[in-house]
Amino acid sequence: VPTLDEYTAANTLTEPPTKPPPEVLKQLEETLGKPEENRANFLEQISGETNQRVLDADGVTGSLSVQSAEEALIDTQIEEAENQLAMLRAEAQVLSLRRAQQESNAQRARQREEERAAEQRGAGEAEESAEMK
Repeated sequence: VPTLDEYTAANTLTEPPTKPPPEVLKQLEETLGKPEENRANFLEQISGETNQRVLDADGVTGSLSVQSAEEALIDTQIEEAENQLAMLRAEAQVLSLRRAQQESNAQRARQREEERAAEQRGAGEAEESAEMK
């Protein structure tokens, strides 16, 4: 059985290494990349340079417009009102066409009635002339 001093000496933590071993650093760089390159890449991305380059390459920057939520709402309301107007015009046209259809149907019904009445008169006159003979 070790003495207390021996036990304490064996179980006392030594100073941790200030730098990781080179093998671990190499493995981390292979997996995550070099810290200097990562830092430069991050700073470039956060500054917006990368986004600006992509937008310039695609030719999008000239067509971008900044629009507030209020302006977008007003634009949407205008579009909705225009759609409602188009719908009202279509409804008016449908009503007009239905009216014309009803008038046409009524005219045909009157003509049929007149033709039946004329046939009945013709048949009645034929009976009278047959009776007179």
